[in-house]
Amino acid sequence: MVIHWAWAMLCWLGGVALQSQQAQVGDGPEGWMVGALGVLLGALLSCLGHRGAARGRFLIPVGWCLMTACLGWGQTQWRAAQGVQEVWPDALADQALILTAHIDAMPQPRLWGTGLEVQVQEVFWQGRRWRAGQAWALPGVPASAVCPGRVSLSWQPEPGQRLLPGQTWRWQASLHEVRGLRNPGGFDSELWMFERGLRAQGKVLSKGVDESLPRAALLQEAQGRRGLIDRWRTRLRDRVLAHVSDARVAGLVIGLTVGDQSAIHDDDWQVLRASGTAHLASISGLHITMMGWLVSAGVARLWRRSVRLMHWLPAPAASRWAGVLGAWFYALMAGWGIPAQRTVLMLAMVALLHSGGRRWPWPLVLLAAAVAVTLRDPWALTQAGFWLSFAAVGLLMLAGGESVLLPAMPWWMKLRLAAKGLWRTQAVASAGLAPLSLVFFQAVSLVGLLANLVCIPLFSFIITPLAMLGYVQPRLWDALTPVVQGSMAGLRVLAESPWAVVQGPAVAFWAAALGLMAGAWMLAPVPWRWRVLAWPALLPLLWPTSLSQIQPAPPHGEVQVTVVDIGQGTAVLVRTAAHALLYDTGPRLSPENDAGRRVLVGLLRAVNVRQLDELQISHGDADHVGGAVSVLRAVPTRQLRTSLAADHELRQWSDRSGERPPHVMCEAGQRWSWDGVNFEVLHPSASELASRDELGDNALSCVLRVEAHGRRILLTGDIEAEQEAALLARDPQALKAEVLVVPHHGSKTSSTDAFVEAVSPQMAVIQSGVRNRYGHPHRSVVDRYRVKGISVRRTTECGAWLWRSDEATSGYCWRELQRRYWHASTDAVESTPKPH
Repeated sequence: MVIHWAWAMLCWLGGVALQSQQAQVGDGPEGWMVGALGVLLGALLSCLGHRGAARGRFLIPVGWCLMTACLGWGQTQWRAAQGVQEVWPDALADQALILTAHIDAMPQPRLWGTGLEVQVQEVFWQGRRWRAGQAWALPGVPASAVCPGRVSLSWQPEPGQRLLPGQTWRWQASLHEVRGLRNPGGFDSELWMFERGLRAQGKVLSKGVDESLPRAALLQEAQGRRGLIDRWRTRLRDRVLAHVSDARVAGLVIGLTVGDQSAIHDDDWQVLRASGTAHLASISGLHITMMGWLVSAGVARLWRRSVRLMHWLPAPAASRWAGVLGAWFYALMAGWGIPAQRTVLMLAMVALLHSGGRRWPWPLVLLAAAVAVTLRDPWALTQAGFWLSFAAVGLLMLAGGESVLLPAMPWWMKLRLAAKGLWRTQAVASAGLAPLSLVFFQAVSLVGLLANLVCIPLFSFIITPLAMLGYVQPRLWDALTPVVQGSMAGLRVLAESPWAVVQGPAVAFWAAALGLMAGAWMLAPVPWRWRVLAWPALLPLLWPTSLSQIQPAPPHGEVQVTVVDIGQGTAVLVRTAAHALLYDTGPRLSPENDAGRRVLVGLLRAVNVRQLDELQISHGDADHVGGAVSVLRAVPTRQLRTSLAADHELRQWSDRSGERPPHVMCEAGQRWSWDGVNFEVLHPSASELASRDELGDNALSCVLRVEAHGRRILLTGDIEAEQEAALLARDPQALKAEVLVVPHHGSKTSSTDAFVEAVSPQMAVIQSGVRNRYGHPHRSVVDRYRVKGISVRRTTECGAWLWRSDEATSGYCWRELQRRYWHASTDAVESTPKPH
């Protein structure tokens, strides 16, 4: 029977995982009929197995597996169908409207104000009203589409306005569908929003649609149970921010106590990830288990003082369930993430089994917890945290070998055994999770074992308890500040060492599964001569095998181009057989938030680019040079080619050793060849570089032409009509190209008729941000290309655009290649014109 339960739970997880691979969720009955028939067939097979002869007993597990797989698939399908029905229609996109809603989660500080997740009550637009879940009944909108129940808002409140979960507000706002960046190796923000039930996003307007109403009005203060937990968390976070002057220390305290990881400084996150200690800065299973143990020990001590209580319920049972409740409450205060869910569910499962006098094998307990997590959140299976969390517990249980501390032992022997156990635990976790780290993050920390040996006791027994006790006595936070600063300084030294992290490529599913099984086998309690057999299975993790998802490097003489979905900016990756060039690096939104860190470093790792032969920066605008420093820090770069002035901060940048990458001034006439592919700079000329002060940055944009077997692609930066005319006067034949990355994001100051005629591309690719304030691309420019029979691809609708010279296709849209039902459509997205 235990085996049957194990197979049934595995099949449930398989059904959930299979459903999440769909590109579309149909609104017809076919999917439900298939699921229902699968359940009925599974029940029939199970009944036949019970009633049949002994040789037919195999039908019982087959029937169970079929039933649970269909149930898992059907449960996820039902919830997915509900989610995709919540649609924000194009007719209301960016329209001024009145939104009544209550704040549903902790407000989050952002670059442009405060981020809010709100529960919609009512939408009012042009005399019509809709409530959450009500059909839109608008022209061009499917009949099944309903008003979303939760949306994301950005708002800059007035001074003195305090935002708390549970408050009900009326805002004058504009909303649109959720649409994030889509690139190989990139974070899927649309999945993250879908999982949280956020089906639209927008902002509170600075100028309202109804002048008789305030821009924002508080209708009801927070009260009752609505948002109670998040309200407590918000007040605790505010208390830390008010008392701790060091923002980085405050962020770490907040992350450890209320689970708000967004408060942790981005540079500190980079250090924690590189040193393999990121799990310590968030509410992990270790912290929740420690809280449950403390509550359990305290209750047991008090419970044994009352004979009446012990007669009513034995002290071990009372302390066990008190520990579960304490862990559950702490997990709620921490935001109820995947590690928290897994830990609480496992503690509850163990307590339940002990109460019933049963002991299940640990794999079955782990499977039961995984099924419980997916019952609440089916899309948890798509998260790296789910697999890392469960794999860590499973590997530790598989390795076993806990030390037994006897009361009669001397203290030094207990200390030695405890240190030995800690070392074994960290060795098991570091070795066993290394394959998963390579799979999900294309990197594994080599200093993690050493860092965790020091930091786990430090965080678990000093930093975390003091951070929590600080809410009772805030002076403890003052004592905690030098400890946190010292520990982060030590981790920074480890993280900045050249051997701290090993990079790897993106790999296929089979290689990931093989690597995880090999890691588990190496930790199994078997002789070493048998463990050696697992080493060859780890090798596929070290080279790119994900051929169906990430294009491999092209053969000799060919070129591969990735026009990155970078937002309002430019970034293009050009690869030959053995070389890589990155043209521009996208925008920088703040000192801690740039496209290099958010997008490009992950992309380069995913496609196995471990070194850039050249980083070319077309000109000095922030949306082209913004991510350059982050790229230089993360990826070794052999040469920098720019049109930047000598005193520009990028040309002054140096690495930790004080060395700067060699710099070449971008100038027309420069030519070179890599692996049979020809590169030529067409602009700017030497005379234009000499007139820098008169021309401005856009006019000095580097124009690069790449040619492979007669097929050309032209990268143009932000040149405008005057520079296009100069290129035509210099050599119009040099402009001929099959693919054109459109100048200046499709601005109406570029892409003149004469220039477009001279280039005569088959494909024009436009990089711009969704609904950007500049109005890029201008509608007249898009029409100009289309009238001439030129196909137009926009990264806002396409995601990253991939093209290879050795393929006859016109390129691929990453959004189409990797489409899932939670992703936004590939329809055109109009930009918002810049206000005059």
